[in-house]
Amino acid sequence: MLALITNANRQGLRFNPDEVSLILEVLKEGKSKEEQNQIDRMMEMTKNIFRKHFK
Repeated sequence: MLALITNANRQGLRFNPDEVSLILEVLKEGKSKEEQNQIDRMMEMTKNIFRKHFK
């Protein structure tokens, strides 16, 4: 996910938090509860990395 966000930024694409949330909700559709939780954990890790990187 981090690679996708970084690549999008290089191409001039920016997503606001609402857009990211919508994308993630669509990605989670049809997934098991375990897979949905994994996506949520991955996003928390990504947020933490960005917070540390952009301080």
